[in-house]
Amino acid sequence: MSRTSIKISGLVFILLLFKVDFVSAQVIWDRAHIDSIRQNQPASDTPIGIALTNLKNAAEEAVVKPLYSVTHKEVVPPSGDIHDYLSYSRYWWPDPDKPNGLPYIRKDGVVNREMVAKGDRIRLGDLCNDVQRLALAGYVLKEPRYSQRAAMMVRAWFLDEATKMNPNLNFGQGVPGREDGRGPGIIDTRDFMLVLDSVELFDETIWSEEDQNGLKTWFGEFQNWLKESPLGQHEQRAVNNHGSWYAAQRARYALFAGQEDVAKEIVNQAKKRIAMQFDESGNQAAELKRTLSLHYSLFNITALSRLARVGDKVEVDLWAHVSEQAYGIQKALQDLLPYMTGDSEWQHTQIKDLTLSKSSHLTLRLFSNHFQDESYSKVAEKMKARYPEYDFSSVVVGSN
Repeated sequence: MSRTSIKISGLVFILLLFKVDFVSAQVIWDRAHIDSIRQNQPASDTPIGIALTNLKNAAEEAVVKPLYSVTHKEVVPPSGDIHDYLSYSRYWWPDPDKPNGLPYIRKDGVVNREMVAKGDRIRLGDLCNDVQRLALAGYVLKEPRYSQRAAMMVRAWFLDEATKMNPNLNFGQGVPGREDGRGPGIIDTRDFMLVLDSVELFDETIWSEEDQNGLKTWFGEFQNWLKESPLGQHEQRAVNNHGSWYAAQRARYALFAGQEDVAKEIVNQAKKRIAMQFDESGNQAAELKRTLSLHYSLFNITALSRLARVGDKVEVDLWAHVSEQAYGIQKALQDLLPYMTGDSEWQHTQIKDLTLSKSSHLTLRLFSNHFQDESYSKVAEKMKARYPEYDFSSVVVGSN
């Protein structure tokens, strides 16, 4: 055997040996793009240079934040275990016609911020945001103290015995007087997907093999809860964005836990979901019932795009899939663009003007990158993110 053959065989062996680690690396984010910025940081007056300045500022804010934990809430969950996650549905309010306000009544699109603040939901959101900012800034700007703080936050939420969250959402989005926990509460943890992409930026100096294995175990157990629990099964049957986010989360967590076959099966099943959700005109009937119908139409496509990114890792092309009505996620978003920018008038209920979150900006960049179509990125440029100083989508995904 020649020396060249030996080298090639050795490379193949190494790739096979680390197959699971390769599959479970960055999924939503584009590692090649992130690495290019790390190696060749752009001038400060360029769009990405400005984003990096904002990223550093955000990391400086986050690095002094306290560690987050579900054990910090003042309300004990019905289980009596402070380690169980607890949140309240944000569109439910006290019934003014009842002396004690119970049971609560629904006001779709109107947020009850007082109730949301009582549980773990805001704390979870802060965790996900800060871990992303710190991990990304630590890696791209080569500043270890950011990465170290991000790793500490992940350990406190998922791994440390005194502070970790139990891998369930039994008490997510409860409604006083009605239910202690509901299937829709599963959507609360959707940004755990980006926490996992953040963790993949850690190196061995701050994140041990024991840490990684512990986190894989946690998400393996969480994925199993999502599959087996009555609340998880409820969301699996949901035909709206909740079902899409459920599928995206399960697939991503299965992939991280080394369950590639499970992830592949979930992405394949999503083809039926697309057929259920989009009619021959591309309308999403379940989202059009909402008072923020344009927002939720985009929100559902965002979930499906995250699922498509998982598909990229398991050789299932959800981007190109079209239903029997010849509708897929590419055409669905393309048709929404003129309504998002206001060039066409939305004919359905939208009680507030549409503003784009950083998550929506990331979606537009993912589509632009995958399809090499600048129409998506142009919308991102035209419609600034709701909080542009915290929008780092240009750093994590390149666009056409």
